Amino acid sequence: MAFQSLFLCILSSLAAVRAVTVYSQQPLGQTETQTSTADAASYTGYQAYNPTTLNPPALPSPLPANQFGIQLQSSAQAVNGLSIPSGGSLFGLSIETSVINQFLGVNS
Repeated sequence: MAFQSLFLCILSSLAAVRAVTVYSQQPLGQTETQTSTADAASYTGYQAYNPTTLNPPALPSPLPANQFGIQLQSSAQAVNGLSIPSGGSLFGLSIETSVINQFLGVNS
């Protein structure tokens, strides 16, 4: 409920905005003296079927380590910065936003 009221507050404040400031804009009538062009596009179909092969970057030097040790604590009390302990009656629910329409419905 708090998220919904915060969202509506932000949305209503955006509706009142009537002007936008653009920084580093050229004055009207002036043109840029330097021009640059991009490479011509060679493939214009769907990007999923783009046959362009990308060249991989060079490996870093020196190479990163393949083996390293991780020290784990034996109990949660030994770790600083954890949240407060929750009781056994806590029930958590998490819904991914990409499937929220299927959970709540389209018109909710």
